Amino acid sequence: MKGSNTHVFSPGVFWISWEDLCQYYDVIYLSWNPALFKESSCIHSSWDGKQGPVKDVYSLANNPQFKLEVQCPTGGAAVWVLLTRHITDKDDFAQNREFITLVVYQTEGKKVYYPADPPPYIDGIRINSPHYLTKVYSGCKFSFSKILNPFTQTKRVNGQWKGPTAGGCGNYKDSYKHNPIYQVQLERPGPLLVELRGSRQYSVGFEVVTVSTVGEPAPAAQKRNSGDYRCGFCYMEAELVPAGLYNVVPTTFLPKQEGPFFLDFSSTSALKVSQLQ
Repeated sequence: MKGSNTHVFSPGVFWISWEDLCQYYDVIYLSWNPALFKESSCIHSSWDGKQGPVKDVYSLANNPQFKLEVQCPTGGAAVWVLLTRHITDKDDFAQNREFITLVVYQTEGKKVYYPADPPPYIDGIRINSPHYLTKVYSGCKFSFSKILNPFTQTKRVNGQWKGPTAGGCGNYKDSYKHNPIYQVQLERPGPLLVELRGSRQYSVGFEVVTVSTVGEPAPAAQKRNSGDYRCGFCYMEAELVPAGLYNVVPTTFLPKQEGPFFLDFSSTSALKVSQLQ
């Protein structure tokens, strides 16, 4: 049709009031022109549901983590990081119950274990949208890469606190001595990461006692620990540990708190783990 009173409508373009928009639509997605960004990068990864607890309210250890390095010009510039969940099932999209987010930390590229230690530089809101966008104000030139796992050797122990072995922390001397004890042997010097995962309802921690190093008895009272007791998860990481034998005592804070736990050991040195009691 032609004529001065004829309007040309573009398919899919229409006007709607804000009130009606809020009433009839649950989610709105807005896109931008990719040409606005001269630099871009895309990485495909996954969450592995087989690695134990992944609840980020008390542990970030099992979530994928990436390192963003930027070269900031004078005055700064914006870097946008977009997280998109792959959806291949229409029903999954229609009834999405998976919540995602992005959280930014300033840690010089080191892995983050506790959600609030250090405090997030930018915290994320957990939403069940397939997309999540966060902004980091920095330079235009950047590199974006997955934080690599430096450990080549890992051992996992499945244990439990039950009956007398639920001895509680060192404040309870009479029962503490009955807690499970595991001995780890490092064949050569190297880094050591120890992680303890237990029930979310219990505060957990552990102590590491040096038994011997390179065939010699350890100095008296040479001990390390995981720090403050924390709900469900705690860890201790040392950059260089001498070759030798070390005893690890995992505990709940209070005695008689029964339940299973995972104790994970990671290093670049060959590991041997055995249970003493």
